[in-house]
Amino acid sequence: YVLHVTGLVNNPSALSYAEILSLAVWSKKVGSYCPSVTRAADEWTGVPLSTILNAAGLTPDATEIYLIGADGYYTVLTLQNALAGNVFLAYQTNGQALTEERGYPLRLIDGGNNGQDWIRWITNIEVKSSLTSVSNLSGSIQNPRSNVPASGSKLCACFIPAVASNYRATPETESKPEQRDSL
Repeated sequence: YVLHVTGLVNNPSALSYAEILSLAVWSKKVGSYCPSVTRAADEWTGVPLSTILNAAGLTPDATEIYLIGADGYYTVLTLQNALAGNVFLAYQTNGQALTEERGYPLRLIDGGNNGQDWIRWITNIEVKSSLTSVSNLSGSIQNPRSNVPASGSKLCACFIPAVASNYRATPETESKPEQRDSL
C-alpha cells in the first residue's frame, strides 16, 4: 500500500502504510449517520490530515483537497476544512485495525460531516486550486459531495456489512421509497 500526495505541493510524496503509522496519532469518538441507519459512535484512530498536508508543503494556490479511494470514488474538502482539527485518516476503529469493509488501509474521518463523505480505501490525495480538475480518475465517479452512488452496487462509505443487504441504489428515473426522518 502507498498513499500518494500530489498536486499543488512542494514535496509530492508516496507514503507507505508503515510510514503513516509512524506519524502523529489522533483518536476521537465520532458517530456516522447514514440514510435509515442508526449507529453508535466509534473510537477512530489515525493521523490528522493536516499532518500529511503540512509535510507535503502546500503551495499558495492550494484551495481544495481531493481524497480518492482505490475504487475511484472521491470527496472534496476545502483547504480550511482539511486543516481543521477534526479531520483525519483513520487506520483503526475501536482499537482494531480497519477491516476492508470499514475502509482498510485508510478512511477519511471528518467529525464535522456525517459518514456519507467518509471515503474509504484512500490511495491518493490531490491538492488543487478551485480552477482545476481531478486527473487520472475512473469514469464511475459520483458527485464529490456525496459518497452515495446513483447507480450500481457500490455502498455508501459509512455502511457496514450488517446493513449492506438492506441498501440498493436506484437511478433517478426510478421511483424511490419514502424516506422518514429518524430524528
